[in-house]
Amino acid sequence: MSMLQLAAAGVFILGYIGISLEHNLKLNKAAIALVTGGILWLLVSISGDPHVSEAILHSGAEIFDLVIFLLAAMSLVEILIHYQFFDIIRAKLFKLGLTDRQQFVALAILVFFLSSIIDNLTATIVSIQISRKFFKDENLIKVAAGLVIAANAGGAFSPIGDVTTIMLWLADKFTAMQIIIQGFLPSVTLLLVALAILAPKIKNTGFDVKSEIVNKLGK
Repeated sequence: MSMLQLAAAGVFILGYIGISLEHNLKLNKAAIALVTGGILWLLVSISGDPHVSEAILHSGAEIFDLVIFLLAAMSLVEILIHYQFFDIIRAKLFKLGLTDRQQFVALAILVFFLSSIIDNLTATIVSIQISRKFFKDENLIKVAAGLVIAANAGGAFSPIGDVTTIMLWLADKFTAMQIIIQGFLPSVTLLLVALAILAPKIKNTGFDVKSEIVNKLGK
């Protein structure tokens, strides 16, 4: 193994450790990943490999495809926010008069399917913001954990629901129908198991939700 290969391995290990210790180092893991990637590409470029230009072009094209897709997905989310789609969902859930457990199940199912349309990270953030209007204290922590699981499960069976599936789909590793057909049942199973474990732990506290949104949107 050459010195450059050893140096690259060392940089990768240090970068991985840095990302793992993000909170201890108080550094953004995205910044660490970018610096690590930049140094690794620099080492590759000075190695003299004749295929470096081709590899950089191929990787750059994949990154560009992913960024453009995510920009389109986030544009869709911004449109939904502009037209108060998520506020309407919150108002409709409140008007149903569900118990805390029923609200959790309804939110989890909603997030499961929503994350297959928009990316699971965005679905998680939006759903947790909604859940803060319905739950508090220990219930909120348990609900947040369940919604994270539901969002990741929903994103796993969709070619556009998760960054990993997006990258594999764009690389032609599977078709859209293949991941939906083969991934839907395992994803639903994960959701049902999470609901079976977490739903009984949700206490019906009767948390008094403010109804400004309902008065504004529910008429």
